[in-house]
Amino acid sequence: MKRGFDREALCWALLNFGVEVLIATAWSHHRWLRGFFGDMLAVVWVYFLLKAFLEAKRHALALAAFSVGCLVELGQYVAAVNGWIRPTRYSEQCWARWRTGWTYWLTREAFSGTGL
Repeated sequence: MKRGFDREALCWALLNFGVEVLIATAWSHHRWLRGFFGDMLAVVWVYFLLKAFLEAKRHALALAAFSVGCLVELGQYVAAVNGWIRPTRYSEQCWARWRTGWTYWLTREAFSGTGL
């Protein structure tokens, strides 16, 4: 990997970020959209952000974006286990899903789906 600049990738990253902001604010009441689709778009956003400033193979950038998404999910899990996240009704539901493994598999599928 070496440094570079791709204007088109930066434009896609900014557009994607705008959609993420809309999902987090205006459409926050749609759980599927915010939880599943938002996670998937976050990985796409990281991919385009990396592509905008790095010259590398697509597979390397995709793997890096996927890894960032998994690390964020792991960080959220660690924060929930240690009580660093202020509990809300939604976070309690997420914690129950984490304990059963349901959220992990669903999030992994969301992240994996971005590679298609």
